[in-house]
Amino acid sequence: MLGDETLRKLLSVYGGFYYLTPEQKKEKTHGLIEKRPFAFPWFASDIGAYAAFFTKDKSLAKTVWKNLLNALIKIGDEAGFIPVCYATDDQKKAHMEIVWIKTNFAAQWGLNTITTLELLRDALPDTMDGVRKLIEEMPGNEFHRA
Repeated sequence: MLGDETLRKLLSVYGGFYYLTPEQKKEKTHGLIEKRPFAFPWFASDIGAYAAFFTKDKSLAKTVWKNLLNALIKIGDEAGFIPVCYATDDQKKAHMEIVWIKTNFAAQWGLNTITTLELLRDALPDTMDGVRKLIEEMPGNEFHRA
């Protein structure tokens, strides 16, 4: 199917559209989807990565990585996957879990990261300092939200 040039173009248009601001979306659709939320932008990182790759849009590539990484870390909190004790059993053995994580989040985030790495590896910062700089302007409202 991806050999079809029309489909490739449509996918890249949609992937780029997803990451437009609400104002830009309203303008492009003449207000038809003004009240439609585009929640969880990291969920769309694979199609956004495809759009950035297809159109060679470095700004979109940066936006895709910002949203994907912001789902795990934010400035001041990089705990990510640190487990916490939620109970102890009769033998005083601690039972640990990552409180915020859900199976769907782990699967979707992992798959989207694999796709985004395949298409936009060069746009990913090389260091954690680079990641921090990339996400410093993010509001943090996607952090551990899934």
